[in-house]
Amino acid sequence: MITKAQEAAFKTEIGKVDEQFRLYLNEKTLQNMKFERGTLNVGETSIFYNTKEETEQGNIYTVLKGIKQDFAKDFEVIKGEMYYFTQDKRKLKWALEMGMKTNPYEIVDGVLISSEKNLSLMDEATGSITIPERVIAVGEGTFSKLEGIKKIIIPPTCREIKDNAFYGNTTLER
Repeated sequence: MITKAQEAAFKTEIGKVDEQFRLYLNEKTLQNMKFERGTLNVGETSIFYNTKEETEQGNIYTVLKGIKQDFAKDFEVIKGEMYYFTQDKRKLKWALEMGMKTNPYEIVDGVLISSEKNLSLMDEATGSITIPERVIAVGEGTFSKLEGIKKIIIPPTCREIKDNAFYGNTTLER
């Protein structure tokens, strides 16, 4: 019975997250019709999107208004999609049952490791990669020989780029 109650409470919170995210997207679209959902990247300390003013501040708590901070911190927006991050298999199952996207890339102890999942970080239209805020280091060879990378956005949380992380990327401009 306790597990069923925990599941119900968790799924209720996931529903609230989804609702708040949809409200935020609608608000941004109404504010500026040039807002492009696919450019939205939001973490615990920052927010980026195509129509963002330089002076504007924000983070995941701005997007998920009214959601408890200890729960909201487990979410991130990558290329306009909300993701839930967890290693808890029960919560992972429940989130997936609610239609929530989960763990889109592979991080081990804060290090983004080489994995095909990391390809989701690249915006193929612009050739840019936004390293997620929860990454403290880009692992060895993580994006080596990945064709089409033009720009890499590295958050201040990332303190180390290991050997050959971007080796062989001949299209990299900045």
